[in-house]
Parts: sequence; C-alpha cells; structure tokens
Amino acid sequence: MLEAYKEQMAILALLIGVLYIVVAACVIGDLISGIRKARERGELRTSRKYRRTITKARDYYTLMIGGTIVDTALMFSAVYVGHFHGWSIPIFPVLTFLIAVGECLVEVKSIFEHSGKKADLSDTAKIAAAIVAHRDEPEEIAKKVVEYINDHKDEPQEEIE
Repeated sequence: MLEAYKEQMAILALLIGVLYIVVAACVIGDLISGIRKARERGELRTSRKYRRTITKARDYYTLMIGGTIVDTALMFSAVYVGHFHGWSIPIFPVLTFLIAVGECLVEVKSIFEHSGKKADLSDTAKIAAAIVAHRDEPEEIAKKVVEYINDHKDEPQEEIE
C-alpha cells in the first residue's frame, strides 16, 4: 500500500518541480520582453532594473516554497489518514499550483502590457528637458515644441478620457 503512495509522491514531486520551472520561464520571458521593449524605445538597460527582476524572482520563489511546505504537510497528512484510517483524500499540491498560476498570470500580463505609455512619458521628459535648457529663450522653446509635433504628427493619437 505504501508503495502506491511513494509512486504518487514521486509524481507529485515532479509536478511541483515543473511548476517551479514554469514560473522561472515566465520571469525570464518577462525579462526578455522588457529588454526588447527598452531597446525599441532607446532606453538604457540598467543594473537596477535587472536587480528588480532578481528581487521579483526571489519573492515569487519565497511564496512558492511556503506553499510547497504547506502542501507537503497536507499531502503527508492525507497519506497518514488514508493508510491508517482508510479515508480517501485526494493528494495534490493545490496551494503551490495556485501560487504558480497566479505568478505566471502576472508575468504574462506584464509581457503583453501596452508599452505606449512609457514612451509617452519618455517623450514628455525630453520636452521638459528642452524647455528647462532654453528657459530664457522662448523662441527656442517654441521651435523645439513645433519640431516635436512635426516629428510625431503621423502617429496615431490616443483619446484622453
């Protein structure tokens, strides 16, 4: 009887390992997507942003390890109750699974987010810098604003709500 439980636990350990790998793949996918978007916008890729990814992965795995510990205790309790009392309780790492799904959904949402808003903020910062640099020269400020408008007149405009 315990042999069946051992086989089931090995399969569940494999499943938990796959969940950890899937979360890592999602974090790496988000990192690659972020690097690609930064390149397209001409932004610097700084070590601070890379550290944020490492911190995010650490937080994700801390939560997953906690869920796995709770799931392990519940699964061994289910084996005990099943073996010694004859109760049939399904054994599945529910908490680890739900945490992994939640973390992956967050990462997938991050990958597919619209990046236009960041570009708009970058353009706004460039205009503000030009205004500050030429604060004593109103003609130069007007020239930079007109230049910006002409450079972006063919882009689709978003409606302001």
